[in-house]
Amino acid sequence: FAGAWADHHRAILGGQFLGVCVLTMDYGRKLVRIRDHEKFTPPEGAVATKLDFFVGQPEVWASLDGGRRFRFLFDTGAEGSLILHEPFVARNELAADPERLCKANILGLNGVVVSHGGSFAHFSMGDTRLANVSAVLLGATKGLSLGGDARRAGIVGSSMLQGSQVTFDYRNRRLFWDAPADAQAGQVSGIMVDWDDAKRVRVGGVMAWAARPTMDLEGDDVLVAADGGSLPDGPGT
Repeated sequence: FAGAWADHHRAILGGQFLGVCVLTMDYGRKLVRIRDHEKFTPPEGAVATKLDFFVGQPEVWASLDGGRRFRFLFDTGAEGSLILHEPFVARNELAADPERLCKANILGLNGVVVSHGGSFAHFSMGDTRLANVSAVLLGATKGLSLGGDARRAGIVGSSMLQGSQVTFDYRNRRLFWDAPADAQAGQVSGIMVDWDDAKRVRVGGVMAWAARPTMDLEGDDVLVAADGGSLPDGPGT
């Protein structure tokens, strides 16, 4: 890692570190607790969810909208909410009706990936149930692509954990996820934007769960100002 990311972060706590302790991430209070395995007692009433591992990466089983369970990578380093891989999206025809979705261009290792934004009514993992889950439905790419992972349905990112307390017990292969009763899992309302070749901010689409009637915007509209001020130039020439 380089640039601003490296300037802001001095080190990374990886999977081997979690293997020698119990680590709790309290997103609501912005705290991290590190405890000894021998002295750790699960929170009263907490129900453990089984953790599986593949190449050292933690995985959980969860369902969308009450359907069958699928395998997800549990990645606190992913900034998004729920990211669904292209093979899973294709098999379940989740992007078959693009009019109900919001087009989103994702910049990755292989250039721009044409994807879509959408939402699910519920995401359930053990006793944890989140409502109004926003999701990115990844499109197909050529060559190496994390979104081409056919083994997992997708990734549970850090935006889904906002307001929650998550405890990782790697040694005993279990996860405790204490989410608020009315948790809205990374729900997002608004528009997707990008820059066009003229350095202007262009609307990629209005998110399907946003209040469309109150937003007089459509895809390909060009934004010239916001809140009374001009918008910065994009990377175009």
